[in-house]
Amino acid sequence: MRQTSFHLLTPDHVRGRAFSVFNMFSQGANSVGAAEIGFMASLLGAPGSLLFGCVLGGLLTAGMLGDDAGITTLWHGVAHD
Repeated sequence: MRQTSFHLLTPDHVRGRAFSVFNMFSQGANSVGAAEIGFMASLLGAPGSLLFGCVLGGLLTAGMLGDDAGITTLWHGVAHD
């Protein structure tokens, strides 16, 4: 879903470059997440690190949903071609 909407919304003349940056950050996020889980597993054990990740993800999601007006304002401020 994420890649489909990305391809549909990105202008043709920058699609290749934009997708390469998008892909680089997507793959990098996996590495950061693996490092975070490994670090937390050394501190809290495997079940504790998974619980920590779930709680952190839930808080970030709730924060993004709570700031929906700010995100919408930011999105509408971006110039679209």
